[in-house]
Amino acid sequence: MSEATARAELYSELSKVIGVDNAGTLMSYLPGDEPATKTDLAATESILRAEMNAGFSELRAEMDARFSTVTARLDAFEVRMDRLEDKFDAQMEGFHTALLTQGRTYVLSSIGSILSTGALVAAITQAMS
Repeated sequence: MSEATARAELYSELSKVIGVDNAGTLMSYLPGDEPATKTDLAATESILRAEMNAGFSELRAEMDARFSTVTARLDAFEVRMDRLEDKFDAQMEGFHTALLTQGRTYVLSSIGSILSTGALVAAITQAMS
């Protein structure tokens, strides 16, 4: 194994353990006798692509799971809101019925009072004449 390949593998392993930034810093302190070759760069690129794809796959799976959770919670919230709306509609219907009944009672009592007052006035007027 060439030194460049060994360095690339070391960098890859360090990146997994201590992170890319820290691995780069540490690798910059190590002496490098051989310059990197196209093969070394291709190997590093391949490793980085694989790591990025794995990271994106994990992120995608986590986001899908979170969106599924949010969707389920929103569905449950919608069901609760529908129940509340049904309850509210039922209470408003009861309120509407009670208001109509009260209005009718008021109108009929007012008519009764007016008729009673009119009869009383007619009786008093007839008694005075």
